[in-house]
Amino acid sequence: MRQYTLPPGAGLGILFLFGLLVFGLIFVPAHVAGESFERLGLTMLQGLVVLVCMLLWRGKSFIIHVSSRLVPQVAAQAMNAMLFRMQGMEPESEHTGELVHQRIAVSVGGAVVPLCLCAYFAFRLSTHTNAWAWTAGVVALVAVVCFAALKPWPGQGLRLPVFLSPAATAVAAMVLRGQPFAPQAAYIAAVAGTLIGAGLAPLVISRFRNRLDAPLLVIGGPGVFGGLFFATIAAGLFA
Repeated sequence: MRQYTLPPGAGLGILFLFGLLVFGLIFVPAHVAGESFERLGLTMLQGLVVLVCMLLWRGKSFIIHVSSRLVPQVAAQAMNAMLFRMQGMEPESEHTGELVHQRIAVSVGGAVVPLCLCAYFAFRLSTHTNAWAWTAGVVALVAVVCFAALKPWPGQGLRLPVFLSPAATAVAAMVLRGQPFAPQAAYIAAVAGTLIGAGLAPLVISRFRNRLDAPLLVIGGPGVFGGLFFATIAAGLFA
């Protein structure tokens, strides 16, 4: 049986490439996120704790309302959903034929955690003149942009393009540039604007809500979380 041996120095080259990969995938994003949260007035450790909590609890949610509306129950996809996503596709939903009451839930990682930080920043804004007016304006800007691009996700809920919320947040941050409260107001706009435009508004507007056939609608859920997550980082970077 033929045996293959690595040429001299190949082992060091592999270790070097592996180190570059780890550096590029872990340390660089962590540094960027840490710098963003430092501009928000937090330490790098505090910022990373917030992001880790968002990631760990993004799949946790609690029911806040059970609607009288009946929608088809969705069965789990027989094939591994991860294989679809690795190929750039989304797994299709399959209806079981059973009708269930539509439920509305709130994501812990995608809504509760960032909103808690928003509450802290909102308290700090009270010391600045006209801060609330500026903040309300940029929240409305992000909310309108997110709602305009929002699409129903058949059987799953809502879907927002990942890049859109960070882009809208970057614009909001540049509008606020020069204000002493710009980073904190931009973060509030990133979170509150996204959750209002891609969470509350489609549930309140009946014409849009009637197009949603998912048995479980999660505010800050899978179709919105990605954009919200990157928007919170963009808030500090562009303000």
